Amino acid sequence: MDTILFDLDGTLLPMDQNLFIKQYMGELAQRFTPPGFDRQAFAGALVEATMAQIQNTSELTNEDMFWKVFAERTEADIRRREPEFLTYYKTDYRRLSSLSQNRGNARRAVDLLRAKGYQLVLATNPVFPQAAVWPRIQWAGIAPEDFSYITTYENSRRCKPNPAYFEELLAVLGKEPADCMMVGNDVEDDMVSSSSLGIRNYLITDFLLNRKQRDLDLWPHGSFEDFLAFAEGLPEA
Repeated sequence: MDTILFDLDGTLLPMDQNLFIKQYMGELAQRFTPPGFDRQAFAGALVEATMAQIQNTSELTNEDMFWKVFAERTEADIRRREPEFLTYYKTDYRRLSSLSQNRGNARRAVDLLRAKGYQLVLATNPVFPQAAVWPRIQWAGIAPEDFSYITTYENSRRCKPNPAYFEELLAVLGKEPADCMMVGNDVEDDMVSSSSLGIRNYLITDFLLNRKQRDLDLWPHGSFEDFLAFAEGLPEA
């Protein structure tokens, strides 16, 4: 094993993901609802377009799938406003950092594992543009440059929990399942990599998402502090 796949929200970035999504979607709807368009309907269109990415089995990137469905639910030329969205990510979006808690653990984990020679990959669910992912990496006290590859909606065609997300990622990395360990906080999204493909897992429980109340003893698990101790015991890559 020489590659660690990290989830972001709730894993490297201590944060209540549901609270973040609720506030994020609310801000987008408040800021970008076209004149005369119902705000609640606009928010619903955002959710539907996001879900279309999660269910994507086409050859479209998640980015193109998002804007396709978003246009179908709002206005045919809604993508003309994409520059406004990108400006938002550089400005008011940054205030959402108050929902996160930088405890320094992400920096410790990255430094420890890189010193041991592991390749680090940010395997965050690719439903966001790069412009929305880069700030959240920085909120965690780390940098995009810490990772050899980061999944975003621009470079991905599948999402978690579809096992094809991990298959696509392994193909890009040129890795086999045995080469990798997936570290995440979401049982359905992150641990599917072990049951479907045989990728090793570590489940972070600080901001655990376990919608189906599955038995956690199926995987190595613990707090991020526990994971750091686990990582200390890993051999050199």
